[in-house]
Amino acid sequence: MTYTGAVTLQAGTSIGHPYGGTVGTVTMTGVIAGDSSSMLTIATAASVTLTNINTYQGPTDILSGKLIVNGSLAAASSVAVEAAGTLGGDGTVNGAVTTVGTTSVIAPGNGGIGTLNTGATVLTGILSAELDAATSDKLNVVGDLDVTGATATFTPLATPAAAKYVIVKYSGTLTGTLTSGTLPSGYSLTHDITAKEIYISNSGGNFSTYMNGFVGLTAGQKLPGADPDNDGISNLLEYALDGFDPTVPNVSPGTLTGNVLSFTKSALAVSNNDVTYSIEESTTLGVAPSPWVTAAPLLLNNATTISYALPANLPKEF
Repeated sequence: MTYTGAVTLQAGTSIGHPYGGTVGTVTMTGVIAGDSSSMLTIATAASVTLTNINTYQGPTDILSGKLIVNGSLAAASSVAVEAAGTLGGDGTVNGAVTTVGTTSVIAPGNGGIGTLNTGATVLTGILSAELDAATSDKLNVVGDLDVTGATATFTPLATPAAAKYVIVKYSGTLTGTLTSGTLPSGYSLTHDITAKEIYISNSGGNFSTYMNGFVGLTAGQKLPGADPDNDGISNLLEYALDGFDPTVPNVSPGTLTGNVLSFTKSALAVSNNDVTYSIEESTTLGVAPSPWVTAAPLLLNNATTISYALPANLPKEF
């Protein structure tokens, strides 16, 4: 349900819904106002979303369920995330944020990759980050950050391929270290106090590390020449090229624009530096009298792309 009107809080105002799922979601699009004696408590079986620039000055307590801040909260409104609560969204919590216990959650974003901005934050529970092939959720803290006793968990929305994912930025002082819960295969967690960020990066993995991330495959199905999804593209090619998954059938790799054939490289394979990229050509699929030969000169062969202009006036070219 959605409430569009303005709201003025009294002491101990509570927002929530007894039902979970879509039925129980509550969205507040109006401005929520109130003086320093006001207090907003989130007690819900699903989620409460705030989309406006809210001005109430009292504290916010997430007792149960999820508070999604896609607008903003005032600097005077401190936020407490209790043991059964979650704070998320793409907006800005200008006040201080404190989590309670080890099961409370801060989950930046709202149904996809996003950044949640907060004031000084004490995180004792879980930082939950989603990531795709190129980017990840991020907690951006303006102020000090204390992560003593906290854990970071990761949910891939696609096969991770970036060399680095920044999950936390902070402007003040870092206290403690995050413990990694479910790291993607081949990645490690780093706390960089000079850059004031916490990130995961590919930790020198290789093709084998990549394939071992697909736990449902047998040893034979993980070999470079194997094709467990039967799409005609070998595991090695799926590793080397961007946007491919050896367990899901994919369309043919590459694009042909005019006579220019192009392939986008996988950032993971480039970072691991364990693939040599080339394009081979033949007019007879490699049999006599035209065996496969390395195409030259290439138009591009850089960190992201390899491309080749196919010769003109040939009846066929493979």
